[in-house]
Amino acid sequence: MKPRFNGFARAITMSLSTFAAVVVLASPVAADWLAIKAAHPNGGVLVIDGHGFRKDVDVSVNEVDLKVLSVTATEIRAALPSLAPGTYRLAIRQWRNEVARFYVAVGGGGGSQGPQGPAGPMGPMGPVGPAGAMGPKGATGATGAQGLQGLKGDKGDKGDTGPAGPAGSGSGLSIMSAQGQRLGSVVGVTKFNGSDPATVVRNENGVWLAIQVDSQNIVSGAFPILFKDASCSGQAYAMTENAVTSAPPVFRAMQKIEASVGFYAGDPVAPQDFVAYSFTRTPSAADCYATAVQDGWSPASAGPLKTIDLTNLSGPFKAQYSAY
Repeated sequence: MKPRFNGFARAITMSLSTFAAVVVLASPVAADWLAIKAAHPNGGVLVIDGHGFRKDVDVSVNEVDLKVLSVTATEIRAALPSLAPGTYRLAIRQWRNEVARFYVAVGGGGGSQGPQGPAGPMGPMGPVGPAGAMGPKGATGATGAQGLQGLKGDKGDKGDTGPAGPAGSGSGLSIMSAQGQRLGSVVGVTKFNGSDPATVVRNENGVWLAIQVDSQNIVSGAFPILFKDASCSGQAYAMTENAVTSAPPVFRAMQKIEASVGFYAGDPVAPQDFVAYSFTRTPSAADCYATAVQDGWSPASAGPLKTIDLTNLSGPFKAQYSAY
């Protein structure tokens, strides 16, 4: 006697738009054994696929017998009554009480979607889908660990020469004012000529000046103040002691007309033509004079007039060796 096996449904998938039922068998069986491989509604007919079917087969759904329409060894067709959407127990019985059972899903499209079933075994990987749209920028991540030190780079090209730095500190003989202010450094001393003036140098706004002093006063003289306007208005200019055909001196003379104000030729110094001159910084019409060729003041080597406040740089003066 040959052994008999009942079919067993391993998985069922229900579609809301069509009637469907799918089954996967654990293992194939011999072609003459009674087994159901698949069952699905087709209109008002239930189509059952399998093998081992005989003419005397009985078909039931949830213990309700169905009318068998046709039978072959691999297919049974039975009339399917109107059923509400759902899953039903399918059973077939035939000669010598052989029984095979299955589950069939019956659905119409009008029911609501059921809960998601458990995940099945992973199938073969499908094709890669299209790239999705770029998502929003994420939060800044934590600072990563410091990386390894890189290789030493090649030596760079030599850079341009930088600007001159400030004058360095030093010490020397200085001339100090009665107010305790430093007038400048002593660079020359004249003896046995009566007034015994000393030459002091001072840096004023980047221009080095030579100042003549004795123990009581600044004894520097002054050239006239020059103007390019006939009324002695507008920009005033201070002359330098060099001829128009020679370069300006390294140390320009500080000149003084008023007791508490000194003046000198600022940059740029160049030979220039002038039409008027005066012996005061702010002349009136009576103090303004037209230049003449015989005066030798046009053209003249001159620069824009710059002033020094001498209020705290008055005598008597004294020499002092100090740091500066």
